[in-house]
Amino acid sequence: MPLPIVAAILVFVAARMVEAEHFIHLYKSDKRSFWMSMVVAAITIVEDPIVGIAVGASVSLLFFVNELSKSRSEITLNRDKQLVAQFSGSNDTDMREFGGDTLVYRFAGEMTYINAQAHIETLSNLHDSVKTVVLHFRNLFYIDIDGLDAIGDIIESFESKGITVYISTVNEYSMGQFRQAAWFRRAESEERVFAHTRNVLEHLGFPLSTEDSPSAATASTA
Repeated sequence: MPLPIVAAILVFVAARMVEAEHFIHLYKSDKRSFWMSMVVAAITIVEDPIVGIAVGASVSLLFFVNELSKSRSEITLNRDKQLVAQFSGSNDTDMREFGGDTLVYRFAGEMTYINAQAHIETLSNLHDSVKTVVLHFRNLFYIDIDGLDAIGDIIESFESKGITVYISTVNEYSMGQFRQAAWFRRAESEERVFAHTRNVLEHLGFPLSTEDSPSAATASTA
């Protein structure tokens, strides 16, 4: 069979494999992936399919690692036992502008060498008026040795500034690893580890029994 005929068949088959609805949906919901598909397709046609696949896989991996490097957390800031701010730790909010004295930092997802520095940088935006920090771990489902060391560094940095750190709501997935860390055992011996964040806030004197209290509303999710 002449090569031009084979080429025409291959082009026809390849064109029929492309679903226009899929790319329309991709363009509307994830433009970055759409343009990545266009670039890979162009490289595949102009250069070579293997080169296109290699470039697409490499760039996609870099995007994936960049997403993993971001800190995932929820932050609640209180002043005089009243809620003053609540926001996501993944944004660039400078916590120093709120002037709170008690901060609850809820880790989410994973804590590894990839995103540990992002958590450290987020917590470094604390105002000098903060005297108490509660580290909440219910939604932390994976932590490696670098993550454990990073938490130890965070606690050490706080304590060097006279800030008291409490540990709360360590889930069953992480408890075994936490017990191997010296900073966690020390916090246990000093009675700074609590089963729930609500228990910590009660210990600190927050008016949790008042249903309409902002602090009570915050603690109810702990």
